[in-house]
Amino acid sequence: MAGIPPAQRETQALLDEARQLIHALNAPGNAGIAKSIQERLQALQKSEVGWTIADGLLASDDTNARFFGALTLTVKIHQDWEHLGEAKTKDLLVHLINIFILMVSRDEAAVSMRKFMSTLTTFFFKPGAPWTHCIRHVTMSVASGKYLSEDQCEQERFQKIALPSLSYERMLPLLSFSTTLAEEALRYALNEDLRGRLGPNFRDALFLVEFVLEQVTLFNRDVNQLPIEEQLNKLAIEAMKSLNAWLIAIRGDRISLSDLPKAVAAPLNYSVQLLAISDLAEMAMELLTEVLNSHAKLLGIEHLTSILHFLSGNFGEKYALALLNGNYDEDSMRFLDLLLRYATAEQIQLFTGELNDQKQRILFLLHTLFRGPGFVEVDDKGSSLLLEYWTEAADDMSDYIMQDYIMQGGVEISPDRVKEEFARVISDCYDKLRYPDPSVLKEWDDDDLRNFNGFRRDFADFLLATYPLLGFELIEKLVELTTSSMNSQIWDSFEVAIFCLGFLADSVAENPKVDKLLHTIFHSEIFDAICFNRISIPVKPRQTLSDMIARYTAYFERNHDLLPRVLNFLFNSLDAQSCDQAASKSISFLCQNCRQALPMYVDDFINKVDQLRSNSSVNVTTLERVFEGIAAVVQATTPNAAQAACLIKLLGPLHQLAEQARMEAQSNYHDEALEKGIKVMRCAASIGKGFRAPDDAVIDLDSEGASPSANNFWTSDELGRTPQAHLIQILDTLIGTFPTDGDIIEATCDVLKAGYTEHMPGPYVLPSQVTIRFIKAANVTSPRFPTIMGTASAFLASHSANPSAVQNEATELIIHVYDLMNFMNAQPDQYDPEVAHSCIDFLNLMLPKYKTALFNLIHPPIPQHSAVIPTILTFTLAVLKRPDPLPLRSASAF
Repeated sequence: MAGIPPAQRETQALLDEARQLIHALNAPGNAGIAKSIQERLQALQKSEVGWTIADGLLASDDTNARFFGALTLTVKIHQDWEHLGEAKTKDLLVHLINIFILMVSRDEAAVSMRKFMSTLTTFFFKPGAPWTHCIRHVTMSVASGKYLSEDQCEQERFQKIALPSLSYERMLPLLSFSTTLAEEALRYALNEDLRGRLGPNFRDALFLVEFVLEQVTLFNRDVNQLPIEEQLNKLAIEAMKSLNAWLIAIRGDRISLSDLPKAVAAPLNYSVQLLAISDLAEMAMELLTEVLNSHAKLLGIEHLTSILHFLSGNFGEKYALALLNGNYDEDSMRFLDLLLRYATAEQIQLFTGELNDQKQRILFLLHTLFRGPGFVEVDDKGSSLLLEYWTEAADDMSDYIMQDYIMQGGVEISPDRVKEEFARVISDCYDKLRYPDPSVLKEWDDDDLRNFNGFRRDFADFLLATYPLLGFELIEKLVELTTSSMNSQIWDSFEVAIFCLGFLADSVAENPKVDKLLHTIFHSEIFDAICFNRISIPVKPRQTLSDMIARYTAYFERNHDLLPRVLNFLFNSLDAQSCDQAASKSISFLCQNCRQALPMYVDDFINKVDQLRSNSSVNVTTLERVFEGIAAVVQATTPNAAQAACLIKLLGPLHQLAEQARMEAQSNYHDEALEKGIKVMRCAASIGKGFRAPDDAVIDLDSEGASPSANNFWTSDELGRTPQAHLIQILDTLIGTFPTDGDIIEATCDVLKAGYTEHMPGPYVLPSQVTIRFIKAANVTSPRFPTIMGTASAFLASHSANPSAVQNEATELIIHVYDLMNFMNAQPDQYDPEVAHSCIDFLNLMLPKYKTALFNLIHPPIPQHSAVIPTILTFTLAVLKRPDPLPLRSASAF
């Protein structure tokens, strides 16, 4: 050691340290120190002696060390590229190829070989790399056993001398290198230089692939030469992987080849032939699926015919039987992918052209493979892919038929065969949509349930895509399935049918022609028995039926005689587990849209909601929806005195509950009290939403509604004032008890806004000071501040037709905003971007109608304070200097 220079000793010490660190990193039990080891290794890799460390590691007998040696070279290429210079870059290339030749000759382990191939591609993709024909260059250097300059690597010698001389052991890593180069190309944005260098390499890759596949197809498999056969199979698989990787790499014309169809014709011919070899079929199917998916024009009639023979013949039958037996291994799924890609490519011919036995077999498979065992996405992995194909086909065929219709001058085509195929898919899938028994369902995890429900939604999308093709025939089929299942009391089948009908509602519910079909369901005696609990149905069908009813609100608007039974069913469903959300939504929809037909039942509805409200386990959202629906029916009730009596029945118990919440809060039962308070406030807001006059209401100026006495009823009559008194007391009680709770504040805003859209006096048209008092109580720390200021803007907007009526209120709101800005100016640490945005946005919205109120504020509201307008302007200009986007946007607008 005495004769070794110090620098060399130091380098050797660092190399030894790197080896020890690699050993420690891969040793069991060192997970806790792995991060620190990796950090030290990275430091060594990036050091000045990193090149030397890389070479030392690559010379090691340890595979892990050689892996890190290749990784270190990659790191150094990235780090030092710009400083290497032309001469060192060329020397580095010689060094890299010599290392690769050595690794190939010693049959390098796959993990370190792949990493070194990545190192080679890193060099290739560097800007200005002096390397064009890298595949040919590496191949010929490996074939010669030593480095050759790129000038010595002519194409003719590459094809006729180098390739035939390569053994299996040398050919396999060369194919892998070609694959790696194609895969790495996807990671780079290809400039003109890279595109110019990748094109020739793609061509050389095709020569390499073609040579290997030709040898494989010429091999006589009838002679027992198992070792050679296994080697050839491995080469064929790698060759097809390489071709597949290049075809993916050239998507979107990233890499161009002038005679691409001609260049790939032979490799594709050989690949199609390899479908018949069981050990090679999986890779051949993957390759051909990619070609059909992205480069279908590269396949000629001969290719497509060979693929058809494979899919429809004995080989295809083997894979199809495997799928039908629930075998979803790689081979079987590759077959399904290829089948679907082929069917997509030949779609028009399959559905409109003449069918021979083989193409009939394709259609047969596209239907039959839905019969795989088990539940979709839980057991059956094929049906989702099949359904995706049929959905896309439905869209495509609808477009095709429409184009054909236009081209033939409006002569309607009768696509009976198309209809038959798509109608058959409904039968294929129908049983697949049935929910499992509860005993099976409880064994599923969340992913299983989500994926199964996803398949059901995908089937609904298929129905929507198919409706333009099948029209009312589709509805007829589903109604028939519904009635037959209902009459037979096969409830899981009934659930599927109404699920399907529900998703088609947007397409048919507005059309009166559907009424006759739906009558067979909703006018039937058995449906009446379901509605009035003479026949019990399981939870899932009840839930789906509740949802379906809401979707067909337009139908029930045309058929008021069905409302009593349907609403009875929905109210009964509120008590059923998991049905309350769907049922309450339907109740809300029906009551709002059919309100004029329901006042005679309003007392029954109020009794129902009383029972519901007294049930502490009922979800507050359910309560809100039911209150909103019943309030809509109350709004349609006449006269005003009847409306007031009903509102008192709804709001009185809520007022009592608010008082109960206040007392509980005072007794330190805060959580229970707050829960009650939120429920009360949200239900009060929902009553206000429901009680609004409908948007399409006709104002009859000759009716009682326009008379002074009717207008004064809600403000002067003792009965008329009572609902609003309850409402104001609810607000005062809950805001006073929970002044800083965000949910209470948000619900309060909803209550206030419920009356802003009304044009006539009413119980929710509250005195202006109720709104002003609430908004002025807000400060910069108030939760839901944007919602509060949004309510202030909504209040002023509701008086925009006559802004002078609320000039004083507008002034109060402006002064409140001024006070908030003044506070944030004086205490910058209290500045809140959300508050700033909300305040400035309020001013922006207010200015068009209420600018007089702002510009009349010449003097400060308190003598010692700053003037209003200069304060607002100063604050807004300061906001423009801050980075927060929302306040910046509103300040710029101001």
